[in-house]
Amino acid sequence: MTDLSAVPDGSIGLAVAVHVLDHLLDPLAMLTAVRAKLRPGGMLMLVTHDERSALRRVLGARWPAFCLQHPELYNPATLQALLVRAGFTDVAVTPSANHFPIDFLARQAAQAIGVPALGRLPLPKRAVRLRLGNLLTFAAAPDQAAVERTRLESAT
Repeated sequence: MTDLSAVPDGSIGLAVAVHVLDHLLDPLAMLTAVRAKLRPGGMLMLVTHDERSALRRVLGARWPAFCLQHPELYNPATLQALLVRAGFTDVAVTPSANHFPIDFLARQAAQAIGVPALGRLPLPKRAVRLRLGNLLTFAAAPDQAAVERTRLESAT
């Protein structure tokens, strides 16, 4: 997962990582490697847990993201700083929402409390929007002019 050598530099238009960044021991190295694979103006899209979310505050120490599998947790400021350090521009971090059908949520809740018979009841399939404490982040690889400027500045 960390060896991107098979991907030519500057060849990718969009890289997407959904709940991946939180699991990395060295996210800066991986983001820097991904940026090198993006073509100028290419985009990175991330979904991460938000350690400052309302859900995290409500659940406290019981928040599921507090686990050994998440050596890093983020908030808008830390994501912004990390992506800028990795060489990205135009970083935009916003809270995200998930959409779930009502019947799915009802069945999951029933199963959680031990009421399996709910599966036979006709329930609405309309989706509802839930904020689960995640962040949606977009960042751009520098355009060609910015890449060239950086190269020339580092040469002098």
